[in-house]
Amino acid sequence: MNRSENISSPSTGERRTVDEMDEEFEKIEKGLSATQWVTDPDPIHKQIGIALERLDEQKRRAASIGHGKYQPILFVVGICIKDAKAAAETLSLPKEKGGFGIKTVVVTEESTEEERLLAGVIGTRGDALEETKKNLERKVGLSKARELIEQGSQLEAVVSVLMLREGWDLPAVSVILLLRKFSSRVYGQQVVGRGLRLNIRGEDAQEFCAIVDHEKLKHQWLWEIVGARIKKDIDQGNLFGDEDLPPKRKPQVMDKPEKIIEIPEAEEEEEADFSDLDDLTVIEGDYPNWEDVLEGFEYGAEVEITKVEIDSVKGKRLDDDGFIEIVDVPLPMKVEERNDEPVLENLIETLKHSVRDIAAELLAEEGIGSHELGYIYGVLMDHMRSKLLGGKSAGEAPMDSLKRALWHCRNALARNIKEKPGLIASMVKYKKAGANANK
Repeated sequence: MNRSENISSPSTGERRTVDEMDEEFEKIEKGLSATQWVTDPDPIHKQIGIALERLDEQKRRAASIGHGKYQPILFVVGICIKDAKAAAETLSLPKEKGGFGIKTVVVTEESTEEERLLAGVIGTRGDALEETKKNLERKVGLSKARELIEQGSQLEAVVSVLMLREGWDLPAVSVILLLRKFSSRVYGQQVVGRGLRLNIRGEDAQEFCAIVDHEKLKHQWLWEIVGARIKKDIDQGNLFGDEDLPPKRKPQVMDKPEKIIEIPEAEEEEEADFSDLDDLTVIEGDYPNWEDVLEGFEYGAEVEITKVEIDSVKGKRLDDDGFIEIVDVPLPMKVEERNDEPVLENLIETLKHSVRDIAAELLAEEGIGSHELGYIYGVLMDHMRSKLLGGKSAGEAPMDSLKRALWHCRNALARNIKEKPGLIASMVKYKKAGANANK
């Protein structure tokens, strides 16, 4: 972040440069959310500019190593639909109107089925495109499939809010722009994984994914997990060279082929015996009144071990005399007090991501597609509000209630639902109009 960038005051909306307010900089900084550093109009324009420069570099590399087999695309990850649409507008607007002139598709819970299909087409070339075309023909027919392929060939970017982390396998993602903060380790790795699919297989081609992040989002933990190489203080106009490529893989050469041991084929195929499972039955319920089932779930007090004391210690010799010695109890260790009280905003976001991860897991176990993720997430958030947040939304609930809800979310929510096989399927089958699906 350059100190000359414009930032909106969260309280007044006034726009001033950081250089103009050195004395109140610290105060203003504390009043800004992490995502505001990248989603205000000026920062988001700069972030997108940096990401598109990385995209141009990836296009040049794709031309040299890919020989037209794929077209690199930009994947922008937003935190809400409003920010996603703002990013897409900045990308799509012509340059003379302050944008970048990049054709873009937005995929959120509000998107049409056609927009979702387009997100699976962009950047695809060669054999992969032929396979995609066949799948589209089966879904929407030949004419519509050709239309989608034509539209997709012109798109260079996809902007998403939560909808593309699972079930979306597009190796052409070569640049990722993060306009949100991750609290969930699983979700963060899933999103980064969108850009780690190989386009060129069977060759010693060097591919990598460029991810544009902002230090205010504090994602150091994520880059340590994935082993990323980090370049700081990047500005528009910076160019990366081949020194940024990962080292070439060493060729695998067999050292002593004479020591290979051949394993003979099995003389007779052994048949598995599952007769002991003949009497096993799985009873899956049908719950038209699933709301009553959810309301019946009980959540007791959370249990956390905060202190362990030793009452006595006995020492026993290992020889045969059986002598037992009573040893003095060790002095209790002094534990320094520490203030690790979570920030309310982070606690709210962590709870929401935990509920969404549980919703995705439950849907996957039932074999239901991620298109129902927003709906099930809304149902579970309604349940948490009713049972654990005193009827208040996550943004209105006190910290103690949020902590308790998060504890039970991680330890009891999924277990309660799994004890009722068929409950998730019933939620989808008997949808309730009042479910908080899009919040």
